[in-house]
Amino acid sequence: MFFRKIIFVLFIGSLTLLAQSQPTLLTPADGSTDIAETPVFEWSANTIGTYTLEIYDCLPDPNNDGTLQLGDFELTAGPIIIDTIPNDLSGLTYNALTGTFFGVSNGITQIFEMDTNGNHLRTISLNNFEDTEGLVWIGGDEYFVVEERRGRAIKITVTENTESIAYPDTYIQLEGGWGNNLGVEGIAYDAATNSLFIVKEKFPSELYSFEIPENFPSTISPIMPFDIDINNFGCSDFSGLHFHQNLFVLSHEGRALVQTDMAGNEISRIDMSDNGANGTLENGLLQAEGITADDEGTIYVVSEPNIFYKFENPSPPPLYNVEEQAFSDENISINSLTLEAGLLDSETQYCWRVKDNATGEWSDYWTFTTGVIIDVVEPNVHADLQLFFHPNNDSLTVEFSTTKPASDAQIIIYDTAGKQVMQHKLNAISTQSTTLNTKQLPMGVYILSLKINQQNISRTFVKY
Repeated sequence: MFFRKIIFVLFIGSLTLLAQSQPTLLTPADGSTDIAETPVFEWSANTIGTYTLEIYDCLPDPNNDGTLQLGDFELTAGPIIIDTIPNDLSGLTYNALTGTFFGVSNGITQIFEMDTNGNHLRTISLNNFEDTEGLVWIGGDEYFVVEERRGRAIKITVTENTESIAYPDTYIQLEGGWGNNLGVEGIAYDAATNSLFIVKEKFPSELYSFEIPENFPSTISPIMPFDIDINNFGCSDFSGLHFHQNLFVLSHEGRALVQTDMAGNEISRIDMSDNGANGTLENGLLQAEGITADDEGTIYVVSEPNIFYKFENPSPPPLYNVEEQAFSDENISINSLTLEAGLLDSETQYCWRVKDNATGEWSDYWTFTTGVIIDVVEPNVHADLQLFFHPNNDSLTVEFSTTKPASDAQIIIYDTAGKQVMQHKLNAISTQSTTLNTKQLPMGVYILSLKINQQNISRTFVKY
């Protein structure tokens, strides 16, 4: 006898409101961990009436690999002068948990929190730091700051109550001679590999990469993904870095932001000279020092003296192609629907949307993926699985039990695109518990699959 269970995995697409009456998503929510065979779809709207809900097969667009096509970007905000902080804002990073930016200055060493419009929210003192040129958020409350003349990457903690930060006893010291004003300028973080990228400005320009060690050695010998001094994209200096699937390098003398792969092949760029960014940057962008991007792929740049710019793609390519319709109901009298079991296939990506029949306004498409089928090949054999996140959100405890002991088991974690991001083998008995280090995983929704006794049991979890 086969036991079948479908787990719904949520991956919520971005929502852009077309009008105040447009339906907006309520549930399934980011925190959903196990949406059963009869999922509940829930939305809100500003009118009273009926709704239409449609569900479609939804395939990833083959022309959209998630890479930002910088050549299509335009200036949408700025130049905005931030006149409440000193005139040497040098680095910028986005914290997806707080939804705010953190910038660092290299004269008076301070960190500034700003909202997405460039408004100054608070100032944090950096005590005994020198010539801080860049910083990057790596998750939770943790950041790295780089010092240009010392050639160091320093790990710091910033909470909502932090007012000042003392210089730590340990830090990452890059090999080589430092001490001049042409040293470390930018830093970026790749959460998938728990690695930092650091760029040296010029004479020569150098790009370094290394995995963050658990214990900081006296010095570290990084690798060089490619020779950025020779393969310099027509730029004579580099002032900032960001990582978003690929590496983004900023040049203030070259007046360009370049997206490159790890072999140094240019993918796309934003021209920041006069009338650049498709004619929207009328007077160009001088002295660009910091670059970051938010969760939606919007690019933000700061330049000395403290000018804030925002770049967006006015017509971003679709993430998904909507295919054959799988379900439709045109007369829903309340703002929710409980779907009957058996209407959807397992392991299938779906898109769904809602129309307010009173106004004719459709929501954007939201997406989810149905999970795997669990097939139990022997009668009366059953397995259970529970997940528990630790308070710091960096560890995940997996507890499972089975009515038939197994000699081994395997845990695999996938992202919502189906890419395997972690694998853990263990010896299994009838009841087992193991704790996984999830610190290097970026925020988002994940699928954990336990393979035991010829079963695949899946649960979703959200890392914040």
